[in-house]
Amino acid sequence: MRLLFAMLLTNQLTLVLIVGAAHFDALLRVVGNALCASAPLSPASVLERAPEAISGALGSPLPYAERLQLAQMAHSLAKRLCVPRDMGKPAGEQLRAALQLAAHALRV
Repeated sequence: MRLLFAMLLTNQLTLVLIVGAAHFDALLRVVGNALCASAPLSPASVLERAPEAISGALGSPLPYAERLQLAQMAHSLAKRLCVPRDMGKPAGEQLRAALQLAAHALRV
């Protein structure tokens, strides 16, 4: 999964360097966990807590400026995701929606 995101973000390397690979990795893990969530949890309910989950994964609080940068990265990845080249249409739609939900949760 990381290889796929690395390929998608070749042109977004600057954002990864600004925020840091650990922060971006934590964001992708949260999105991946949300997509794998099973009842009674929904991906939306998991992603509402994205800032807390990322902070927990990093072991330190996530300053608001870094949250905004991560939100920008999630939005950029969702926008650049190429369906059907990178994956099938249903999977791409789910991933795009999860990234947008994570970006929204990080901005609030």
